[in-house]
Amino acid sequence: DGVYRIYIFCRLYYNFSDSRQWGGHDQAVCVQRKGEKTMSKYDALWEHVRQRGEQSLKLTFEEIQDILGIPIDHSFLKYKKELTDYGYQVGKISMREQTVIFSQID
Repeated sequence: DGVYRIYIFCRLYYNFSDSRQWGGHDQAVCVQRKGEKTMSKYDALWEHVRQRGEQSLKLTFEEIQDILGIPIDHSFLKYKKELTDYGYQVGKISMREQTVIFSQID
């Protein structure tokens, strides 16, 4: 029906090297047609995994933070099911090694 919704995502990220200083401000605007899926904070990571095209991919929490611009948090467990839309799944999360293994779905 041509109805558009506009979503604005803003995030402030914190500079942990100086507890008194803010790192900066990012803003992205997304236009969405009614019925299309909304963006999640992990879309950049899912797209990165898909573009790599590897059967299995291991990323550290630090690499994931570099891709997203935010640290990985507990919500990752909720959002990981979105990855199947990109042809991948989360294979293993290692808290000890601080890594995540992504596997291509057969």
